Amino acid sequence: MGYPQQPQPYGQQPYGQQPYGQQPYGQQQPYGQQPAYGPPGAGYPPAPSASPAVAIIAAILGLVAAAALIVLPIDFMSGLDGASLGDLPGEYLTVLIVQGLGGIVLLIGAIIVFARKSAGAILLAIGGVLGIVAVLLPPMIFPGPLADFGAYMEAVFEFDGAQSTFTAIALIASPLTLLFSLLPPTFKYLKGNKASFDQQGW
Repeated sequence: MGYPQQPQPYGQQPYGQQPYGQQPYGQQQPYGQQPAYGPPGAGYPPAPSASPAVAIIAAILGLVAAAALIVLPIDFMSGLDGASLGDLPGEYLTVLIVQGLGGIVLLIGAIIVFARKSAGAILLAIGGVLGIVAVLLPPMIFPGPLADFGAYMEAVFEFDGAQSTFTAIALIASPLTLLFSLLPPTFKYLKGNKASFDQQGW
């Protein structure tokens, strides 16, 4: 003889049955809720990219300064009339070496900046310093009338020949290259390339 089954109160579930809407342990999550997989940073919106304008301006200025600094020793050596570099005084050789080195460093730096590498901005800054030194060095080490800094700068901005014209271009473009290469937006844009790869986990 069994006892009559007691009616369950409203809303109460019999023993062993899960209440409505609760998933048993180990059962799959409801539709639309997926566990997060992937590399760190996945699922987060990408950071806004920096503007390339400042970095591109720095690279273009670097190319202008590089062209001027490379033309200067070439033009000078073309007017030696058969004389060799060994016949020149040490002061002239020093200026020619600094000019050529500055032009090469600026050219390489501009190319690397266009490839969006932070090292390019550093090379542009170094090349900008070398360009400034190359332009201001002659009145510091040359003897005689060339040692007059005021007369030297006046002759540079007369634009009466290739030497004065390209010296003036180098004098203008080199410090601007140095300035734009060291601005924070330049490094932000160049480092953004690495940051985007790190965020994607590559």
